[in-house]
Amino acid sequence: MPAPAETPVGLAALRARFGLRVPPPAVTSVVGPGARKTVVADGRITERFPPAYRPDDGVAGHLKFALKHEPADLGVLAALFSA
Repeated sequence: MPAPAETPVGLAALRARFGLRVPPPAVTSVVGPGARKTVVADGRITERFPPAYRPDDGVAGHLKFALKHEPADLGVLAALFSA
């Protein structure tokens, strides 16, 4: 779960924005203060990115971030394109 100063980006942000009823992506990406870091806790992977990685807040910005920095999650992508 992201800390209060962190913002979900990529597939997690798109899933939340559109209320997609699909399992969460295997990797959750967040942007916040600090350096790039991978955190594995309770079987979940969180990729933490510094503020320079923050995408434009539109759908295209988060989709571009997901395609560049996250593993493809076809379930989330299919649900997004259906929405």
